[in-house]
Amino acid sequence: PPTRWPIDSIIATLRKDKPFVLEKSFLFLFALAHCTEAILGSSASNLYRTECLQQNPFRTDFGTVGDGAWGLQNALSVRFGITPLVCSTFRLHPKAYAASEYAVNDLTGKLFTLARETYLEKAARDVAFGAEAREFHFAELLRELERYLACQRRLEQCRRSRWPWGLNPAAWRSRAKRGQHAQAIEKLKAAAILNFERRARSGS
Repeated sequence: PPTRWPIDSIIATLRKDKPFVLEKSFLFLFALAHCTEAILGSSASNLYRTECLQQNPFRTDFGTVGDGAWGLQNALSVRFGITPLVCSTFRLHPKAYAASEYAVNDLTGKLFTLARETYLEKAARDVAFGAEAREFHFAELLRELERYLACQRRLEQCRRSRWPWGLNPAAWRSRAKRGQHAQAIEKLKAAAILNFERRARSGS
């Protein structure tokens, strides 16, 4: 079945059927909520302006998800045009490299740290963005994401244990708490979207 990317969620949320340019803060909202995924989808299906990539090259310290890190780092500074049209076909093929060559320790934690640093740096130098960030609940979203990822790490530790994780009460507690934080993230995202739509209707 087709992979569902965060960008599909954006298109569905905005109910778009034609190409459009996305407001930067709204894009960053989704980039935060999906910070361990690539907001760009697969870069194999993207077009980049040469000058843009020359000024903002892909990160090389995120293994095979340099494009995911790029999306987080540049969501607030680069204009993103999106088309809901399906215009690329993916071909599955064996990799020409070993995944171990590009392994990164705690990749999800590293992506979260990049998301938080990007937010804090922008908020510190841009008063208008700081106000938008409060309206879009970015700080609360980051806190819930941090808790979600902590639960995910504990669950993964249980799964690596010699004791079957399905028989481990600690694993089930971590799984349940992870689900609670995932629901909280979705609620915060939904509240931010309502604020965005309300602002768009008022023309502010």
